[in-house]
Parts: sequence; structure tokens; C-alpha cells
Amino acid sequence: MHCVQSQSPGSSGAISSAGEFSPVTFEDVARVDQIVLGAGLFGLAAADFATGSGLRVAIVDPDPVPLSRASFANQARLHLGYHYPRSVGTALQALHYHKRFATEFATHINNQLTKIYAVARYESHTSAQGFEAFCNNVGIPITVADPDEWFQAGTVEQAFICAESAFDARGIRAEMLERLSDRDRLSWHLGTRLERVERDEDCFELRLTDGSVLSAPRVLNATYASINQVVDLFGFEPLPITYELCELVLGRPSDALAPYGITVMDGPFFSVMPFGSTGLHSLSAVDYTPHHRSDGPLPSFPCQAHHPSCSPQALANCGTCPHRPPTLSTEMDQLMRRFLRRELRLEPMRSVLAVRPVLRISSVDDSRPTLVYQHSKKPELISVLSGKINTIYDLESLW
Repeated sequence: MHCVQSQSPGSSGAISSAGEFSPVTFEDVARVDQIVLGAGLFGLAAADFATGSGLRVAIVDPDPVPLSRASFANQARLHLGYHYPRSVGTALQALHYHKRFATEFATHINNQLTKIYAVARYESHTSAQGFEAFCNNVGIPITVADPDEWFQAGTVEQAFICAESAFDARGIRAEMLERLSDRDRLSWHLGTRLERVERDEDCFELRLTDGSVLSAPRVLNATYASINQVVDLFGFEPLPITYELCELVLGRPSDALAPYGITVMDGPFFSVMPFGSTGLHSLSAVDYTPHHRSDGPLPSFPCQAHHPSCSPQALANCGTCPHRPPTLSTEMDQLMRRFLRRELRLEPMRSVLAVRPVLRISSVDDSRPTLVYQHSKKPELISVLSGKINTIYDLESLW
């Protein structure tokens, strides 16, 4: 193999800022310097950093449009650390890159919302005093507020105005694709997935389901929920992950709710946030957002039995799946209504679903560390796992 030009047919292509992929067929696939698996935000950022360093890069994703799964199907929260009062390390990691991300993608950041965090009076893992001390210790701004402005009497111990923002995933996708559109060192392989891996002392050779063959001395696995599926194909030990099949409810906020994002801490509660530039808010709840959990090395869920293209070895896109579990939007809405004043309401419209991988160690303190793990050195396989969008800069040190 020796990372020479492959003799198998393959396909590459170009992509527009709208995410439209135009395939181009060619006879031979030249060696590249790096293959990026996954075209979510971390995959796009990796391609940006690598091509910006002069490397030839191929990016591979099973979806025809980048940033179509977890990078889109989330609460669009630009973390500043508030969400992790039991994990100072996670909070500091989010804070570290916050200003840089907010500056780089300023036109896609919603700084106009007023973000309210509140500590529930009962069943919370932290107290109002503890939450305030945590914020002061980490160095993130917090202002004590009157809970009666948003919450029903007796439901929360205290409310705080916090400096948290929301981001627009579609806007960020458009900006990243525009940035990458003129990189002649970047080839796109979308709508295809990894099928088989071969290796020698110098490189990996990746055969894709569309017949393409790519070879490179380094592969970055940025597939998020499919991270262990990729690791398994490479023949390495899986990472210790629990998988959650998660539902995010999207709805139309009342005029009274529209200016706010509200999170009740720290236990079986809820969070409601503006969802990009859609005019909708998203709603999640600790007890209802995860429909199913899977503790095996690969993600296994009951709904896969009804979807021939989805399996523990190859996840389909939950966002477009006709076999998704029934919505729990009513239960989430009822939970929100227990806490918020009557005029703060959300009319559920639809849901988006995605699989979320969580490191098992995170169950101890609710931490969400960014993991950059090197499985092998030569040829090199690196996996990245992060649930916080602004930690993309952790990848920059790889080039």
C-alpha cells in the first residue's frame, strides 16, 4: 500500500455554502495527508485547520448535507459554564474558548436573549448558594433576580440572570462551507460511509460504500455518535460510552417567553432556549429527552429493528427516520408548566432527534469533557468527542 495512489474508482465533489453536493467521478484516488470522518462542526473545523496548514484533506460523511445530525439537533446553547455546577473542569473548558468562538461567529450568535438560570426548591443537586458560589469561583457573571417574574410561587429557590447566548447552527454551517468552498486541497465524499479499513506501516486505506478508496497517514474520527463504530472498523478498543437517543421539542413561544432562555437546575428539570434563527424555542427535559439508553460498545436501540439501514454498526440519521419513537412533548410541556408563570408558554410544533454519546465517567458529576484520543501513532488514528460546540479549537493543536 505505502500510501500510494489508489487504483480503485472513487468519487469526490464540490459543495456550496447551502450544503449542496455536486459529485465528480474520477478513475484514481490520490493519497491525501488526512482523512476526516464526520462533517459535523468538529469535522468541518478539522478540515479548515488542516487545509489552512497546507494539507490535502478528504472529508467523509454518510449524509448528503454537512452538519445534519447532532451539531444541528441540540439546544444551540453557547456554553459559558453555567450548566455544569458539579464539574468545574467542564465549566472552565467551555469558558476558555467562549470569547473566541463568539467573536469568530458573531453574526450567528444570539446575544439579545435574557438567560435565566434557576435552582429548583426541591430535588436539586445543588443549592442557590452553591450555584452562586460556583459561578463566582469560575468567574462567570451572575445577577440575583426576583424569581416571581418568571416562576410560580414556591417552585424555585432562587433565580439568576446569566450571560449565556444561543447560536444558529445553520448560519454557522453556511459560513464554514463558504470558508471551505475555495480550498482546492479539500475533497468531499458525502452520502457515503466507511465500509472497510486496511493498513500497513505507513497509512490507512479506507474503502467507502460508494466504491471510493482513500489512503492517508492520518485519520481523524469526528463522527460523534458513530465514534465507536469507526473505532471498531479500525480494530481498536471501543471508548467507554453510553448512548442516548434524544428528542428535542421545537415550539412557538408566547410573546412573554420569546425574549428568554430559561434553565431550571440541577436535577430532573427542563431547559427552554431560542433555536437559531427559526423563531422557535427548543425544549428539553432531563427525564424525557433521552428516550432510550444503550450501554454496549455500539449504539443499539429498539427502533433499529424497524429500519433496515440503521444498526449498531451503522447509524442512520434519526432526524429523518420514519421509525422514531413517539414524542414526549406533552410530558416535557407539562413539566415546564409546573414551574413557569401562565403567560410563559410554548406551543409544541415538531421534534428533532439525534443520538448523543456520553462518557460513562460523566455519570458521576455530570461532566462533559472534550476527549481527543490517539488510538495509534503510525499510521495515526485520532478520535474526538465533545458536546460543546465552542471547544472545536481543541483540534487546532493537531496541526
